[in-house]
Amino acid sequence: MWDFISATANMTNKGNAFAYAGGIAGKSGATIVDSYNKGDVSATATASSGETNAYSGGISGYGKNFATSYNTGDITASGTTVANAGAIAGYARGVVENCYNTGYVYGRREVGGIAGKTTGTIKYCYNTGSVNNSENYYTAGIVGYNDGLVENCYNSGTINGFYCVGGISGYNSEII
Repeated sequence: MWDFISATANMTNKGNAFAYAGGIAGKSGATIVDSYNKGDVSATATASSGETNAYSGGISGYGKNFATSYNTGDITASGTTVANAGAIAGYARGVVENCYNTGYVYGRREVGGIAGKTTGTIKYCYNTGSVNNSENYYTAGIVGYNDGLVENCYNSGTINGFYCVGGISGYNSEII
């Protein structure tokens, strides 16, 4: 099992800026299994012009597949265009299963206790941590923006947001 203390990604650029931070991997195209993060993870993107995109996750800021992993650290993402934060992944593109979060999650766009955004599947996961979003976007205990499948998940954490706020999904376009 992997254990990580903390990770910070700061990107400053004159044009577009992208920052990926994760307790295990900043950005991953592979499967991450049996991992955990106990440290704080933060992604901040700033630019004098252009868009800024920050992805922060307890396991990976932007990733594909995650299994039997958990987060207990504080996760934050800051950027003016996109600031996705999730305790497992800021953006999850594949399958997230048997994962959980007990830590604090904060972002400014798509924020979730497991994933900020998914286009894949989240199953058998739970969140007991606090999830907070300071902007008028999507906030939820499991996934802030769901464009995939969510099954057999639960949330018992506190959710704070301003626009689309839900216990499981802030915005849902697919199946729960």
